Amino acid sequence: TGYGIQNNNQPSADLTSSSKYLAPNAPALYDADGNLNWANNTWLNPLRNLVAEFRSNTKDLISSTTLSYEILPDLIIKSNFGYSDLQNIETRINPSTIYNPASGATSALSALYLNNTQRNSWIVEPQINWEINFGTSKIGVIL
Repeated sequence: TGYGIQNNNQPSADLTSSSKYLAPNAPALYDADGNLNWANNTWLNPLRNLVAEFRSNTKDLISSTTLSYEILPDLIIKSNFGYSDLQNIETRINPSTIYNPASGATSALSALYLNNTQRNSWIVEPQINWEINFGTSKIGVIL
């Protein structure tokens, strides 16, 4: 049996991919007021995606057990049972503030993406085990 919980709150984009191409003489990332610096429309600020959000909350349960009963000395009935439950809620928010204000982007460009997943499953594996002894030999049958 296992149970896991994950709560992820990450930037919505990989900042390393845009930062590795950042020129050493690139404009300052922030202006004097602490806002993202768009350098008079001369570049795409690599930190623009920091104002976007990505959240994912996951709960995952996996459980199994085996039951068996010996009906006769050479005849056993057995069953494996399993259950799994997965719940995941993802939210991604892209506000219009990820765009250069000079581009005229309005809130109409803002986007919200939601993904809700709920999945559970059962498995039952019944078996009949029969063993036959012939002197020093043994034959087993599983149905």
